[in-house]
Amino acid sequence: MKQVNEVSPFSVIVPMESSLVDTTPSLPLVDDAHAILNDDLRQGVKLKFSALKREIHKGQIAATTRIQKELHYHMNFFRRLDRDLGKTWKTLCNAQGEIDWRAVKKAAKLLRDQALVDMAYAGYILDEGSDLISAEDRLWGTASGRNQGLPGVLDQAGYPIPRGFDGVVDSLKLAETLDPEHEDLKELWQLCSALTSEVRGRRNIADK
Repeated sequence: MKQVNEVSPFSVIVPMESSLVDTTPSLPLVDDAHAILNDDLRQGVKLKFSALKREIHKGQIAATTRIQKELHYHMNFFRRLDRDLGKTWKTLCNAQGEIDWRAVKKAAKLLRDQALVDMAYAGYILDEGSDLISAEDRLWGTASGRNQGLPGVLDQAGYPIPRGFDGVVDSLKLAETLDPEHEDLKELWQLCSALTSEVRGRRNIADK
């Protein structure tokens, strides 16, 4: 089983100005995916999870190569959330070290969204086949993912700061640290537990 790194909610904050240019291409599923995440009428984590899997499926069946499939997922479901989280992360503390609790709540929401998107992708992978490595990477994260910086979050020399978290478990832990009373956390953790149990079960069978 992969080890989960402990993450600090304020470990990568540097209050500084850094312009972010929106270079996300206009792809057809971006708005659909983010509409699902922000749809207050679609109540419940499981309904959003199922809707996201359907949107992922649309792109996966349209793509012809594995690279295209991975690019579709990254561009439509990950890049925009990552960009928004980077923008929010820079505002968690001001230059005097004072915490902006509205920004903290927003960051927690984006982390929950990121966890749900990653779970939808892991769930889709498990539904369609036996690519356990990709599912594990989405659930437990990777060392390379933790070493990537958030867009626009830089050190004083202008270099990206490693984010220190990646994957569903890390994202949920950090979201829970930032907003521990949010009502969706229980259901998100339950869904995460179900997916990790399925991956471990399949891994045990595959390793025999």
